[in-house]
Amino acid sequence: MKKEEIINVISEVLNRKVDENTSKEEIQEWDSLKHLQIIMEIEERFNVAISINDLSKINSVKDILNILKIS
Repeated sequence: MKKEEIINVISEVLNRKVDENTSKEEIQEWDSLKHLQIIMEIEERFNVAISINDLSKINSVKDILNILKIS
């Protein structure tokens, strides 16, 4: 699992280009439903689990990468 792969998944779900510094506030489409879709897609594709506690802390692409311990 690489940073680029995670960023690509997020871009696919949001249907727009994102990078490591993109935050939820910048993208109108990144609502609560898309937020869950992003997490579910990452969990399914990479066979990882993101806790409910961590889920509430995600406000950016960088947050997702940090939770997954990807630098």
